[in-house]
Amino acid sequence: MTRGTWNYFGTTYTYALYYTTERPGTAGLDNRIGVAFSNDGKLWIKHEAPVIDEGITGTYGTGQSVAWSASGGAGVRTTYTFVDGAGLIKYYYRESADGVNFGARRELSQAGLTLNGVPGISHANSAIGFAPGAYQDHYFYYLVNVCETHNDGPFGPNHPEWGTAKAVCVYRAEGEDAFTGTWTRVLDSTHVKPVEVEPGFLTNLYGSLDGQLPNISVNHGCSGSGDPNSWEICWYEGTLP
Repeated sequence: MTRGTWNYFGTTYTYALYYTTERPGTAGLDNRIGVAFSNDGKLWIKHEAPVIDEGITGTYGTGQSVAWSASGGAGVRTTYTFVDGAGLIKYYYRESADGVNFGARRELSQAGLTLNGVPGISHANSAIGFAPGAYQDHYFYYLVNVCETHNDGPFGPNHPEWGTAKAVCVYRAEGEDAFTGTWTRVLDSTHVKPVEVEPGFLTNLYGSLDGQLPNISVNHGCSGSGDPNSWEICWYEGTLP
């Protein structure tokens, strides 16, 4: 969700929420991304059709959108997860001038992202947090994802969909490096609990880290037992080097 100003069918709204919606009859496969608008965060007006749909792959499809305001007006930027027909995970970026009609996608680089100390990402826990932010006269993108997993023990075997996640880490890339370059790992997990998953940044109302850097706050799902019924919200704070 992000704040801005949108004129939708003659009514002005101040919040836009981008959400994952399944393709009817697919039992959670071939998802798409929809949008809804609100002025109070309670009553939402949904756009009738998905705003991002990467097509039918027979997999998870498209979802896990992170959105932020381009300028405080109607412009929106978003990153999201796409799982192709071979099961490969890609992260895409798109821009919209009105919050509904999005332009061509750009693929984010995965170079520099690591899992258990080697290049890679978690396919079972692929969601990322994402936010832009200016720092020391440079414009960076920040990404947080699962960077450590449990390979054995009481967590992974019992709950492979999310319980394998052990820790989340923060990366950053400057400008175009987010698309064509290499991410740099800047903060490690504090290992609040044995399971850390589904991370996101604490941003301002417009989805940016402006005004907060060099301090970064990360919220994420966590558990001490690996049981999905024991989900909690944990957080940690760090300062950029």
